[in-house]
Amino acid sequence: MKNAIHRLQQNLSNMFIGISILIPVLSVPMAVAAQDCPIIPQPQHAVQAETVFLLDNHTAILLENGATPTGAAYYVQQVALRQHGLSLAVSQGAAIGPVIRFRLVETDGLADQGYRLKMDAQSIVLEAANERGLFAAGISLLQLMDEAAQGTTPIQLPCWTIEDAPRFSWRGVMLDESRHFFGKAQVKQLLDWMAYYKLNVFHWHLTDVPGWRGEIKNYPKLTLVGGIGNHTD
Repeated sequence: MKNAIHRLQQNLSNMFIGISILIPVLSVPMAVAAQDCPIIPQPQHAVQAETVFLLDNHTAILLENGATPTGAAYYVQQVALRQHGLSLAVSQGAAIGPVIRFRLVETDGLADQGYRLKMDAQSIVLEAANERGLFAAGISLLQLMDEAAQGTTPIQLPCWTIEDAPRFSWRGVMLDESRHFFGKAQVKQLLDWMAYYKLNVFHWHLTDVPGWRGEIKNYPKLTLVGGIGNHTD
């Protein structure tokens, strides 16, 4: 949990110049309960087992019960490759050896964006009623990867049983680019970190007196003239 909080503090404080965030970092022992699970936001229910899952390039991702190859599974596959150099094959058939299963299930008490994550030495099962819930489960798995990664493979993932759902349906971030234009790369970075911390609504403030950043082709001077400079320039 200490590493997870430290990462949140570092990522947010480096995102934009002028943002200063102070998050207390507590020294806590390894635990078996939700409050010590290295996932942000803290899940509602989490229990750690004594086993570990060995994650490497031989691990396959299986899509079950209608989980789509372009949804949560694809996102986890791409981030695992980019962040940890893991090539996880995605399949809708059977697999030999340890697997990660993305599975759509009946509501069965799960909230709209709720999910279950069940892990043992042979499998990681992510269950949700829709792709939004599966995406949240995938993000939790990515956070566990980051917490356990030591720069080598296999990544030894401590096994957890987690059930979670957001307390609020709207979890937003506003970016005001009418006053300070950060540009495409910075916006994409913000969206990635929003996803990582399960924030789901992006309020993009593009027009106001200091500047007009949204292109309208019938009115080119809005950006040619109105898009020049920042609030301090």
